[in-house]
Amino acid sequence: MKEYKNTSPVFADAIQIVETTDPAHADNINMAPTQLLQNTLSNRGLIEKMLAYSYDSDRGRIVNLLPFNFDNGKLTVPEGMGSFEDDALVLEVAI
Repeated sequence: MKEYKNTSPVFADAIQIVETTDPAHADNINMAPTQLLQNTLSNRGLIEKMLAYSYDSDRGRIVNLLPFNFDNGKLTVPEGMGSFEDDALVLEVAI
């Protein structure tokens, strides 16, 4: 087995899956998982870029947000700035 690395993943809207008539070759078997991994890496890259910015509706522009981290594949939020409720990120409001 080998490590899967991709420095420029491309998001795929459709995933190719193996059918019963396809030959059982590794290229065919690995196609769907590879596409899913590329989607995950592509999404992660976008999320990492978005974490640094937020839209300020009062000013009508994008502004710098909070010092979030995405360390070891886990999103962390500084204490008092936000929390997680189930799968949702809830930001604290400073007035």
